[in-house]
Amino acid sequence: MAAVTVFVPVLPRRRAAVPAWAICANALGVAALVLGVQGTHAARADVWGVPRWLLACAGTALVLAVVRIQRGQGLGALVPITLLRNRGFVTAAWGGAAASFCSGSAMIPLMLYLQRERGLAPGPAALTLVPMGVVCVLGAPVSARLNNRVGARAVAVTGSCALVAAIGASAALVATDAPIPALTAAFAVYGVANSFVWSPFSIAAVTTVAADEVGAASGTFNAVKQLGAVLGSAVCAVLLSGFGYAATLGGLAAAGLLCLLSSALLRVDPPGAGAHSSSAGLSRPATGVA
Repeated sequence: MAAVTVFVPVLPRRRAAVPAWAICANALGVAALVLGVQGTHAARADVWGVPRWLLACAGTALVLAVVRIQRGQGLGALVPITLLRNRGFVTAAWGGAAASFCSGSAMIPLMLYLQRERGLAPGPAALTLVPMGVVCVLGAPVSARLNNRVGARAVAVTGSCALVAAIGASAALVATDAPIPALTAAFAVYGVANSFVWSPFSIAAVTTVAADEVGAASGTFNAVKQLGAVLGSAVCAVLLSGFGYAATLGGLAAAGLLCLLSSALLRVDPPGAGAHSSSAGLSRPATGVA
């Protein structure tokens, strides 16, 4: 009798369907949070008679409650609790949300400033951002190559620095009523940020989790990133109503520092490590007797 090694394929676990109540409760919580931050009228401290601070707190508590209630459901949860215990994923999600918070709102005060304070029509005001779009398109393939050559962390730090520099410079230029070409040049740097900052966080979000958690990690990362953009727009509206264009841009630049911090802490598996571990996990040895 001789012992032989038989390789038995191990298929990834199938993720259970997420309960409808969890999806609805999470959507309701996010809606309450956004309404609490932004409100329906800048001069009112309540929404339909409910204090805005209470709405924001209740919305946050509801989202956290959904996560907590589902903590024992594994991959069947709306947000698997294992993702929140993974430092690599949490750092990537934090960075993606911070980047969305800034980049999704920065053009709002700039466009309002150009039209209301500098007298530009909507068309000419939009044309001032054309160089930003051109730089973004040209920088995208460069960012893709650098992710493989120097690593995602270095690319993320570069993009985050460009994000903070572009929005901070725009705040200073708006405060001093600088020439419009100077604003155009500052926002061209914003194009570098947009082409460099997104892919590293996406890569880190899915390469630092187990193979059967990749789908959940991708969905959760995108949801958190969209939440950051929504909250950024809400906060931008509040700042615009109370502090003006330059202060709003300055606040967004300060929030961009959180993106820079998460970029510096970003954890990404070395190139090829994910593929190696995945191929190794496709089979396991089992000993049988022939």
